[in-house]
Amino acid sequence: MSKQATKYIKLTLPQIHSKLQTLPIKWQLTPNPQHPTSISTTLKFKTYEDTWSYLTKISMRSHLAGHHPTITTTYNEVSLLLSTHDVSGLSELDFKLAKRFSDYALLVPGAKFEKLEHEVTKDI
Repeated sequence: MSKQATKYIKLTLPQIHSKLQTLPIKWQLTPNPQHPTSISTTLKFKTYEDTWSYLTKISMRSHLAGHHPTITTTYNEVSLLLSTHDVSGLSELDFKLAKRFSDYALLVPGAKFEKLEHEVTKDI
């Protein structure tokens, strides 16, 4: 199976729970009417410039991956929601991007987010 084909295999709930535990910042399962299973996180930055620098990095990474998260932003806060439309759930690609986005956030001085605590909702 090609690399392209494997990134769109829908993950099972046990796989999702396991992958959430590997992320360096907190992402959580988030029910969403348009995407039955999604993961999300919210980050706060010190300045408007830090916020937009981060947004530029994640938008370019998303574009290169051909996978586009839902992004909501205000002055210094960014909320991200990832899911794979093609599988109506989560795929390996969502977790690759979540890891990359987390790594980018860790590089921004003064960024605020929850680390190493993972709440997993079992009802989704």
